[in-house]
Amino acid sequence: MADPRANVSSIESLERFRASLIVFLDRSKMTIDEVSSETSRIRMWLQSEQRMYWIGQLKRRNQDLDEAQSQLLSARISALGEATHSHLKAVQRAKMQVREAEEKLQAVKQWTRHFESRVAPLNKQLGKLDNLLNGEMEKAVHFLSESIRNLQEYAEVRIPGNSGTGAPIDNPAPENDAS
Repeated sequence: MADPRANVSSIESLERFRASLIVFLDRSKMTIDEVSSETSRIRMWLQSEQRMYWIGQLKRRNQDLDEAQSQLLSARISALGEATHSHLKAVQRAKMQVREAEEKLQAVKQWTRHFESRVAPLNKQLGKLDNLLNGEMEKAVHFLSESIRNLQEYAEVRIPGNSGTGAPIDNPAPENDAS
């Protein structure tokens, strides 16, 4: 005949699993928070820091171009129409730097316009994961805690009359009412 008692032998495994699940949830939530913070930081970097940086660079480079063109004109006037090669190179280099700054500023503006549309679907998925971790996985931790508690209580139940064996029982025998 089969033993009527349940074999409760691995409560420690459930406890280790529960502890690992809690660590996983903590790390996952922390990672989601970091990703959200980084997304906000990048948005602000694009909208303010980079935009202002390239506006300043464009202004500075336009001033450099004006100065190079002024020096070229002065060289032409003083040398009776002959500009030096270095003055021409300086103007070309300054024009190239102005074009680069304009391109960078345009790229920042374009990224700023498209940032939300590209990031929003990913943020939505991240939100779903966050809801899963905060909802269902928290319920799973609670369920495991309750299961561990119930199994521990069950394992502590002793068979009546076998006080020294410590054997758990499946269903205690019902008491007979003699009424």
